[in-house]
Amino acid sequence: MKLTFFPLFALLLFIAACSKPEAKPETPAISDIPLTVLVKGMHCESCVKSTINVLKQLSGVKEVEVDLDDETAIITPRSDSYPNKSEISEALQGIGYEAEFPES
Repeated sequence: MKLTFFPLFALLLFIAACSKPEAKPETPAISDIPLTVLVKGMHCESCVKSTINVLKQLSGVKEVEVDLDDETAIITPRSDSYPNKSEISEALQGIGYEAEFPES
């Protein structure tokens, strides 16, 4: 009786070992998603530098890129935290600009 079950058992083990679980697409962590801010009121390179400097001081901000022509700031978040939108708005208002957050 043991001999008849052995080939079936071996076949099941072989199938289980050869089958791969279905790969699930990875969703990016929230900290991997850059935050786009529309910065209204910038008109020169000095404005760009001021915007970068004030945003880099905020918690959760790793890197900042500012485009004067598009009036946008792209904020790369840190891996351990995400920037707070109200803090961003307050910081930009403090240096004379208005912040808007486009719908993603």
